[in-house]
Amino acid sequence: MIRYRVDSQNKRMDPSTWEGSINYIYDKGFYECGVTSRGSTFRLMIGKHKDENFLCIPNWNVGIELSKLKDRFWNYEQLTQYGKMGKVDAHSVADALVTLDKYIKL
Repeated sequence: MIRYRVDSQNKRMDPSTWEGSINYIYDKGFYECGVTSRGSTFRLMIGKHKDENFLCIPNWNVGIELSKLKDRFWNYEQLTQYGKMGKVDAHSVADALVTLDKYIKL
């Protein structure tokens, strides 16, 4: 298990930081990762197609284009605008992606 810190960078959000965990990483030609944070569970499918990186979260009905894994701002914006995720969950996933950048290569 890999623990990571989520920072909303919004001091008006209470709490503004919290913990998350990456419970597994499988390489299946794409990466499947289990993430939990603040009471939510996410099954991340991360990969690359012809031109771009992608993220699917099937248990949330989310599928988006990704920038680099460590591009927190872009990925957060994609999750909230196109993935229709709430702010807390989008921060949790975006910061998990930043952490995953140390463990997987697209």
